[in-house]
Amino acid sequence: MHKLLRHKDYYEAIIQLRPRDKEIEDYVERRIKKRGIIVPKRIEKKFGVDIYVDSKDFAREIARRLKKAFNGEIKMSSAVHKTERWTSKVLTRLTICFRKKV
Repeated sequence: MHKLLRHKDYYEAIIQLRPRDKEIEDYVERRIKKRGIIVPKRIEKKFGVDIYVDSKDFAREIARRLKKAFNGEIKMSSAVHKTERWTSKVLTRLTICFRKKV
């Protein structure tokens, strides 16, 4: 779907950063700004932060970069969001959890 046609709360992936680390959050924010990714929602949690992004590809890319740069563990899961009415295509949402090794 073209980015201009999406509603303001549209997202394809959630990037969960655990535990809370300012350096990792800044790294992700710089990458988001550099790529022009839309962030419709950002939720501060007790143990970290959830960043909602409009691109699954970007979420996968940032997960690989985080693992390489900060030596952490990645867990990916996807859930069926809906089935498109006209094409019967199954749309999924991706959740990526990055957990820094202590």
